[in-house]
Amino acid sequence: MLRVERVGKSFGGVRALQDVSFTVPESSIFGIMGANGAGKTTLFAIIAGNLAPSSGSVRLGDLRLTGLPPHRVAAAGVARTFQIVRPFRGLSVQENVETALRFGARDRPAAAMADAAGILDLTGLDGVAGRPAGALTLAQQKRLEVARALATGPRLLMLDEVMAGLTPAEVQDTIAMVRRIRADRGVTVMIIEHVMGALMALSDHVVVLDHGETIAAGPPAQVADDPAVRSAYLGRRH
Repeated sequence: MLRVERVGKSFGGVRALQDVSFTVPESSIFGIMGANGAGKTTLFAIIAGNLAPSSGSVRLGDLRLTGLPPHRVAAAGVARTFQIVRPFRGLSVQENVETALRFGARDRPAAAMADAAGILDLTGLDGVAGRPAGALTLAQQKRLEVARALATGPRLLMLDEVMAGLTPAEVQDTIAMVRRIRADRGVTVMIIEHVMGALMALSDHVVVLDHGETIAAGPPAQVADDPAVRSAYLGRRH
């Protein structure tokens, strides 16, 4: 589905990523783990076309994404959420989703509009469809961010800390939502998350970044036992 090949990114003299490589299998849930400043969101921005890499390349199937602007990457089937939610606050929840549907299916708008109810149901927003987006709780706005990304019709859905700031019960609801999305839509999911229990529970495979470099990759249980990961998170003494 996705191939990241030796991606590097520097901002002046600051190196954010160095030689990051991995492949994401189709229909998997693929976790990206790392402390603050590890380069996770920078990596997402490069995949989505919001940033150009200093080196390396990104491919979606046979298509080279590197060098494409964000709207072309989105049209190719990649959608991302952002840590800071920014809905169209004066529009209703349904109108927010319909706006994304129009962007994602410009050649079939009538069929796309019919999918709004399904997306709202899938993300647990059907009960607040008519409410202004600006009146939603944080958890609901996070779900709306996912719904809008999903409405563009992605093959690859990238979720950036959709559980940050949520209560334990809301985290469990979000885990269930992500699983429903994968099962119902067959999309591949990449997820950045600081809620480690949620990331480990969801992911089929995890890559760990530390100061812009890959220090571990594999199934969640294997990564959790990796000495380099324990050192990066807990300090060498532990």
